[in-house]
Amino acid sequence: MRPSVAANFILLLGACQSVPERHPVLPPEKPDASSYSQARSDAWSERRAVRPPIRWHPDGSACWIGGAVDQSFALDGAVIEIEPPERPSSRSRQAPSRGRQLDSSISPDNAWKAVSRDGNILLEGVDTERWQVVTVEGTNVLKYGTASWVYGEELDVQEAMWWRGDSQGLVYYRFDESNVPQYPLTLDMTSTRPTLSTEAYP
Repeated sequence: MRPSVAANFILLLGACQSVPERHPVLPPEKPDASSYSQARSDAWSERRAVRPPIRWHPDGSACWIGGAVDQSFALDGAVIEIEPPERPSSRSRQAPSRGRQLDSSISPDNAWKAVSRDGNILLEGVDTERWQVVTVEGTNVLKYGTASWVYGEELDVQEAMWWRGDSQGLVYYRFDESNVPQYPLTLDMTSTRPTLSTEAYP
């Protein structure tokens, strides 16, 4: 019996020697506060690049687009060399729901309200029953006066229409989502009759 015991001991010893030496696995190094600050600064810079500010010049002769564009455009679309207009003072206004843009904008003289409805823009008289059609080719994928949900949700863009100072001109977004996949969404799931909607994504 002794030889067999010795043989078993040798085999076990050999098995123990064949196990590779283990080293503790260290967690990856966590970024410090400066790394977070730099990442945040980079993210805001990227956001400003894709959501440039839009302002009319005081005389209404041109519209300035900031950000990476940083150019002024005349009413015929030509680029003109002129200093950017000053930033207007902030005014209180109703904020849209999360991830959306305001669907209306009142002219500076309070005479007209530009409304984005069913993909098109209409002008409605504030104190009268007058109305005027601005666009007619808008659909659920070709939208005027509004933008993709990404602009509101991720870029904090709440406006899509800008009046000229004399209320005689309007600049607005034109968004074409015809090549973006449409995903179904179920809304009002807490009600007895939920509704089905679609959203262009991504």
